[in-house]
Amino acid sequence: MPPPPRLVLASASPRRRALLRQCGLRFSILPSRLSEAGHRGESPRRRAERLAGEKARSVAARLRAPAWVLGCDTLVALGSRVLEKPRDDAEAARMLRRLSGRWHEVITGVVLVPARVPDARALQGWRRTRVRFRPLAPRHVRWILAAGEHLDKAGAYAVQGRAGAHIREIAGSSSNVIGLPLDLVVELLGRVGYLPSPPGASGEACSRP
Repeated sequence: MPPPPRLVLASASPRRRALLRQCGLRFSILPSRLSEAGHRGESPRRRAERLAGEKARSVAARLRAPAWVLGCDTLVALGSRVLEKPRDDAEAARMLRRLSGRWHEVITGVVLVPARVPDARALQGWRRTRVRFRPLAPRHVRWILAAGEHLDKAGAYAVQGRAGAHIREIAGSSSNVIGLPLDLVVELLGRVGYLPSPPGASGEACSRP
C-alpha cells in the first residue's frame, strides 16, 4: 500500500506540534488565518467543531498537492459560557477567579480534511474533558499570572504551566486540556493510513464526549 499523502497541521500551536511528534508523525505546518469568533446561540461543542472544520478547509484550499489537513479548535467553557483568550492581565485574573474551586470543561473539535485526495471524505470528532481547580486565593492568581502563561490561552491558563499545580482533578483526556485529544487524533489518522487504528475504533466513536 502506498504511503498516505503528506499531513498538514492547520495550527501554529507549539503544544499541538509537540503532541503530534510524540506519536512519531511527520507533518508540515500551515496555520489558518481565520477568526475564532463564535456565533450567537452557538453551543461550545458546535463552535469547536465548526471552527476546526473551517480552519482545516481554509488550509486545504491553499494546497496544490495531495494532503490531509488536521484542523483543531480548543475552548474552555464554564457552563454555557465560553471563556475566550484574555485581553489583558485584569481579564485573566477575573477568569481564574471564576474557575476557582469549580468544575469547567475543555472542549476540542478535530477535523481531518482531504486536499486533492480522490474519493476521500472529511472525518471529524470532538472530546470533552472536565477540569476542577482547587480554590485560588489572590496570591495564587498573582503567582500564575506572573509566569505569563495566560497569554494567548483560552480560559487564561495552561495546564502544563503554573496553573497545573492548582488543578485538583481532570476527568477525561489530559492531552485534550493541552489542545489535542490524542486518542481521537490517532483514531482519525489511523483511518486514513498514518497510524494503526486503535482496537474497536469506528466512526461512531469519533463523536463521543
